[in-house]
Amino acid sequence: MAIEHTMFKKESWADEKFPLVDEAADDVELEQKLRTACIKGARFVDQLANGTQRILNRLNPPNKYVRYFTNRANLESIGGKKFELIASNGGVEYTDEYQYATLLRDQVDEEVVKKSVELVRRFTKDPTIKSI
Repeated sequence: MAIEHTMFKKESWADEKFPLVDEAADDVELEQKLRTACIKGARFVDQLANGTQRILNRLNPPNKYVRYFTNRANLESIGGKKFELIASNGGVEYTDEYQYATLLRDQVDEEVVKKSVELVRRFTKDPTIKSI
């Protein structure tokens, strides 16, 4: 039988297990925002975010979080079950798609940005997204 974890437990676990931002990062503030999105997003998934944690710990510093998101920034990887789960439960701003539509829009393919904006618009009242 699977263990049920509270949202608080999942978020606390992620905060403890996800690597800290490397101060040598090209953009420490961006890295911190992306780390926060990963941690906050972890509370919306069914189990502890072990997969995310393993990937992040395998990536070399200093820009782990930018690479975590940009490595996955392709049309085939966006808008899937995980996005729908997180977005439909009120966490759209913690999805990969939201990061592509906002923080990472200059670092990912234009088609990924367009598709991400389209997906995110269904779940947000954020005027930044609505105006794109």
